[in-house]
Amino acid sequence: SSQELDGFSKLIGDQGSLYIGTDDNTFWTDGLKPVPAPPVDIKNLRKLITYQGPGGFPVMASAQPVPGTRWVILVALSKYMVTKTTRDFLLIMLLIGTILLAIGILSAWFMSRYITTPLKQLTNAANDMAGGNYGVLIDVNRKDELGVLANSFNRMATEVHQTQQTLERKVEERTSELQAT
Repeated sequence: SSQELDGFSKLIGDQGSLYIGTDDNTFWTDGLKPVPAPPVDIKNLRKLITYQGPGGFPVMASAQPVPGTRWVILVALSKYMVTKTTRDFLLIMLLIGTILLAIGILSAWFMSRYITTPLKQLTNAANDMAGGNYGVLIDVNRKDELGVLANSFNRMATEVHQTQQTLERKVEERTSELQAT
């Protein structure tokens, strides 16, 4: 009955069809009216078959013989609908992957900036000290290894600066003593 076919249609979905036909392709029906035989090889009944359905859209179908009869039952589904879930899943995974990649790149960039900025300050201060500016200090308020290194550098720079001033005073004193002598 049409009510039973409607119930079955709801079971297989809007894009699905159920066909019943003979194994010699002489008669096919959708249950209500005769329909043209689907362009499938009846000999490959147990395989998944792909063909152009009504309207030229790709259809995936599977057919099974009814044991002891010449009848064949064919269930055809729109290839688009069969693969829609997979396509949707792949698109979602691509979107998530792109977002995670962007987050990873931004995180790596911020982490590198977090590490390289104090290293650049330390390098510039070391170059200044090598050029004779012994009063240079680094302003790094961190408690990690870079903070320890910056504090050690600052202590070293302070000691070098104090030692330089002490030596300059001693040179001035000796120079004054030599001039007085």
